[in-house]
Amino acid sequence: MDNLWSKVKPTSDDNLIPLINIVFLLLIFFMVAGQMHQQLAADLQLPLNDAGIKSEASELRVEMNAQQQLFLNSAAVTEAQLSEALAQHVDSADVRVFLHRQLTAQQIQPLLTLLRSQQITNVTLVSESGG
Repeated sequence: MDNLWSKVKPTSDDNLIPLINIVFLLLIFFMVAGQMHQQLAADLQLPLNDAGIKSEASELRVEMNAQQQLFLNSAAVTEAQLSEALAQHVDSADVRVFLHRQLTAQQIQPLLTLLRSQQITNVTLVSESGG
């Protein structure tokens, strides 16, 4: 009877350990890779968008938070500094504008007027996709 049990190989899960390691490494990779997008400088809650349109990466990012503070490419700026920066990029200015969802049209009007005065014609207002 002892010989019968000694000939049968016990089932082992040792072959599954490398597979489990690879699955965990892939999981960690995708968790980290998913967080590697550029963060907004301001604490913004973007308006929701149900259109499903994705925006392209752009050269200039203008952000306005709920306190109407301006940021250019994640750096805090005044209206005068923003105007100077836009004047330098008039030829190739694709501007993406990130606005806090609680801002009213009256509050964002000075920013839009500034963009118009600098002859910026390609402006994209960015929103979150609603789902």
